[in-house]
This record gives sequence, C-alpha cells and structure tokens, in this order.
Amino acid sequence: MHIPELQPVLLPFLITTEHYFPGIQWQIRGDGLIFVNTIRDATKTGGLWLLMQDSDGKVAAAQGDIVSYARIVEIDWLSTDLIRVDIIVDSLGVISSTTPQHHHIKAKPLPLWRTEKIEPSTNLLAAKLKTLLLEHHHESNYKASTLASPPNAFEAGFDDPCWLCWRWLELLPLPLKTKQKLLRHSSPDVCLRYLKKIINQSDRLAQLLR
Repeated sequence: MHIPELQPVLLPFLITTEHYFPGIQWQIRGDGLIFVNTIRDATKTGGLWLLMQDSDGKVAAAQGDIVSYARIVEIDWLSTDLIRVDIIVDSLGVISSTTPQHHHIKAKPLPLWRTEKIEPSTNLLAAKLKTLLLEHHHESNYKASTLASPPNAFEAGFDDPCWLCWRWLELLPLPLKTKQKLLRHSSPDVCLRYLKKIINQSDRLAQLLR
C-alpha cells in the first residue's frame, strides 16, 4: 500500500510493548477476537498502525503522538497456539485523531529521517550495537533478540545514522516520553547526541540493558 504523503490515513491499530521503527522486519503474535479482527482488517487496508505502550501500561495514543506503520508480509493462522504475523515497518506517523473508529485510528504519515553524511558519533553507535548483537542474539531472554535476525542481516544498516537510531530506540528501555520526544525531531541529530551520551556513560547503559 502506498500511503498518501502528509494525508491522514485511517488504519487498524495494535498496541505493543515492543517498539518497532522503520527498517525492521519482525513478527507479532496474538490471539482473541480483537487481534483477529485487527489483522484481518489490516490485510484489507494494506497495513496497520503500531501504538507504543510503556512498561507501566501507559500508551502513546494522544493527538500528536508518534506511531509506526507496518505492512503485513505473511500470516500464520494455525501452526501455533498464537497467530503469527510477519510485518515490515516502513514509516512513522503522527496521530491526528484520538477517537478510534471501530478499532481504527487516524494518523498522518511523517517524512522519514534523512542524512547526507555519517556523523562521527555514529561510529561508536555502530560498534556498540554490533558487539551487543554478536554477544546476545542467541539469548531469547535478551532484548536485543527482538531485532529480528542475526547481525549479518543488518550489515548494510550500520552505515546509516537514521537506521542506527531506530535500532537503539528499539533496544533501549527508555521512557516512552523520551522516545516520543526524540522521534518528533525532523532529523536524527538530537537522537544521535542523546544516544552517544548514554553509551559514553557505560554504567548507565549496562543498567538500562539489564
């Protein structure tokens, strides 16, 4: 589905405690009538909005909050107890209406971050992310395992500051308010500086990743 640029789009939505951003392919699992109907509706509309939920249950569902747009690649209805949905996250949106319509919500697509060159801070972000994935991607209880696949599948992205920011925002359990604030900026520059500061404070990074 091609989302009309800058025009609000009404799509079904799911609320997720794992936060996914552009450039990732992953699986979501669920069951129950609402989940089934949402996925069925998403196959008709071409995709769905993913709303971020914090660990304390707070959901970013207010007007102006950032959501992710995901398109469905494949659905496995029967193999396991839970329905498995393969998705690709292509873009972001900003909620333009806070009144759900039959479990659909309206959001306006946002232009993706762009960058013309690699910032010096990116080298540190890439090196640290590679190390984490190499050390922990086989551990199912480690948050980095949600990054979809082993590190060699990401090799092309390590040169892209935007891609690196999105991966770190998926990985780090930052407050929902912080993630939303960083994503609202029109470029990755603020996010790069923020992430570099955290990573330079190695004790703080270790605490966040526990």
